[in-house]
Amino acid sequence: MDGVSKSAYLTLQYLQQTGREVLVFAPDTAPPHVGSTQVIPLPSLGMPLAPETRIALPTTLVGSYLDEFAPDLIHMFSPALLSLSAMLSGRQD
Repeated sequence: MDGVSKSAYLTLQYLQQTGREVLVFAPDTAPPHVGSTQVIPLPSLGMPLAPETRIALPTTLVGSYLDEFAPDLIHMFSPALLSLSAMLSGRQD
């Protein structure tokens, strides 16, 4: 588990323990749930030199899920392509 994944997991664990509702978007190789939290699988690409590292691709699915979930806060752990979808969706509201 890399540093970003570990930080995301520990943050998720804290949010769950403190009663927050959380929705996670992750590359399509992620588990479908982490505890009680649903993980939305998104299409992803492997890195040529590190195939275990996946980069989720931007998609309109993110906006649809966020509209339905109606979050108070959107937190992005990585400045990769998936964050672009979350930033654009968050700015629309």
